[in-house]
Amino acid sequence: MRINHDHTGCPFCIVLLDNADQLDEAKGIVRAWSAGQQKSIVVLFDTCLCKAALVWELLFAGASYVYDFENTPFLNKVIEDQIGRWQTVESLLQTSFVKENLLGESKAWKSTVREMIEVAVFSQSSVLIIGESGTGKEMLSKLVHHFDTRKSKGELVLLDCSAISPELSGSEFFGHEKGAFTGAHNVREGAFSLADQGTLFLDEIGELPARLQSELLRVIQEGMYKPVGGNYWKKTNFRLVGATNRTLHEEVSAGHFRLDLFYRLSTWVCKVPCLSERQEDIPLLVEGFLHRFFGSGDIPRIDGSVMEYLIDRQYRGNVRELQQVVQRIANRHVGRGPITLSDIPPLDRPECRQSQTDYSTHSDYERAIQSILDQGCNLDDIKKLTSQIAIDLAIKSENGSINKAAERLGITTRAIQYNKQK
Repeated sequence: MRINHDHTGCPFCIVLLDNADQLDEAKGIVRAWSAGQQKSIVVLFDTCLCKAALVWELLFAGASYVYDFENTPFLNKVIEDQIGRWQTVESLLQTSFVKENLLGESKAWKSTVREMIEVAVFSQSSVLIIGESGTGKEMLSKLVHHFDTRKSKGELVLLDCSAISPELSGSEFFGHEKGAFTGAHNVREGAFSLADQGTLFLDEIGELPARLQSELLRVIQEGMYKPVGGNYWKKTNFRLVGATNRTLHEEVSAGHFRLDLFYRLSTWVCKVPCLSERQEDIPLLVEGFLHRFFGSGDIPRIDGSVMEYLIDRQYRGNVRELQQVVQRIANRHVGRGPITLSDIPPLDRPECRQSQTDYSTHSDYERAIQSILDQGCNLDDIKKLTSQIAIDLAIKSENGSINKAAERLGITTRAIQYNKQK
C-alpha cells in the first residue's frame, strides 16, 4: 500500500491498495482524513478487492471516492479532474461572499457549504434544501445563484409559498395581462418570467397547493407558460431551488405532495444542520452579528458568562433566533465596557429559581464524579450521564409529565425525547 498526499490548496490523499490485508490500515487513514474535513481517494489495484461490500466499507470509513484501477479508463485524468473540482470548491469557500454571509467553521456546516458550492458550479440541476426554520436555507439558495456559472445568468427570484394568496397564486407565478380580472389594471410579470435564465427559489415549497404543484411541474417539463388572461405561450428557463422544513417523503406518502414533482425537485438534496448540531459555531456567529449591529464603531467585548448563556440556550428558531437574541442584547448595551449578563433582556433570561442548594454537600458531588472518573469515563460521558439522570428525576417528580419536566429543566420536550432515544 502506498499513500500520496498533497497540501496545496486542497489537502487530499490517495491510497493505493493492492492487498486485502491492508484494508484496516486503509480505512484508518481515510477515517483520519475525513475527521479533518479532508478528501481521500482509494485506488484498488487487485480486482479481487473490487467488491461492493469492500467499497462500501471504505466509503463509510470516510473515503471520498473509490476507483477500480483495471476498469476505470483514463484513471489519471479522472483523478486529476476530481482534485481540480475540490480545489475550485475550496477556493470559493474562501471568497468574501461565503465568509460574510455563511459564517461557521464546524464540520457539519462546512460540509453543507462545500456541497452547495459544488452543485452550483458543476451542475445546472434543481436543488431541494431541507432544514428547520432559521437554519439558513434562503442564504444557501443565494449561494447557488451567486456561484452559478451560466454566462447569461438572469435574476434570483424569491417566492414564499406559505404566503401566497390562493386567489392571486396564478398571477404570482404566471403573471397576468391587463384586464385579466377585476383590479388587473396593468400587465404584471410573474415569477416564471422574472426568473427566466436565472434562479427561482420557492421557500416552503411543501406548502404549495396541489393545483399549483401540477402547474409548476408542467412548466418545469415543457419550459412554457401562459400568463393569466393571455393568449400566447411564453418560454422560460430557470434553475429551481426549493426549500422546506417538512419531510417531503412523508408528504408524498400522505398524498399532500406530488411524487413526480418531488423527483424533479430532488435532483440534488441538501440537508441543512440545525444550530444544535453546530454549537461550536455560536461564538463565531455572535461575533459576526455584533460587528453587523455595531457597524464601524468599537465592538464591545462579550463576557464569558454571556457567551456561555448563548451557547447553552435552546434555539427553536436556530440561527435566526440567535441573531435576534444578540440584537436585543446589543440594543440594551450602553458604554464601552463589556457585554454582561445585565444586558440580557428580562424576557430572554432563564427562569429565576431560588437556589436551595446546600453548598456544604459539594463534597458529595466530588466523590460521585471521582468515582465515575475512576471507571474511565471522560467529560462527555459525565455530561450525558448527568443529563439523563436529571431528565429521569424531573419526569419522575412531575408524575411522568414530559411537558412539565421540560419546563422545569428549561429545555424543550423535543430535547427530552431526543435524549431518551440516544
